[in-house]
Amino acid sequence: MTESGLSMNINAAVDKAWEDKTFAEIAAAPPSALQGMAERVDDKFAQLHIHTVKELGEWPFFLWARAIVTLAAKEISNKRESASKMNINQALDKEYEGKSLTEILQLPPKALQGIGPKYESLLDEIGGIKTIEALGTWKFAQWANAIAECAKVENADMSHR
Repeated sequence: MTESGLSMNINAAVDKAWEDKTFAEIAAAPPSALQGMAERVDDKFAQLHIHTVKELGEWPFFLWARAIVTLAAKEISNKRESASKMNINQALDKEYEGKSLTEILQLPPKALQGIGPKYESLLDEIGGIKTIEALGTWKFAQWANAIAECAKVENADMSHR
């Protein structure tokens, strides 16, 4: 706890230079502000059109992968109702549309619509991401998402409302 009586921090998720910053400042920072991300990855993230921590946390491909990971845990094998029209076809390349959520977890990221070989290679270089499951559980994207969400409810003047 500090002299002011405040104790909230995310020091284990951000580099030392960002430990005294607000959620909003960190959300606007380059991805290398996250603990364990070297500055050299910022150029690779830029090739994915990700320039800030917030953009990483709100990246549609991460959000889709995270949703698949979350719901795959609730999928019951071979229990799809015959009348069900449930699908995530807008997120998947056509050849993967018939797969179960559990099967999708083990697919490469390029199975997601919009991720081609270049993006897939960058994901591997940046984070060793080789599956949709790895993308959906990637700690850096999870931290970035949490920071972006907290920035939305942060009061710059420290007031209650």
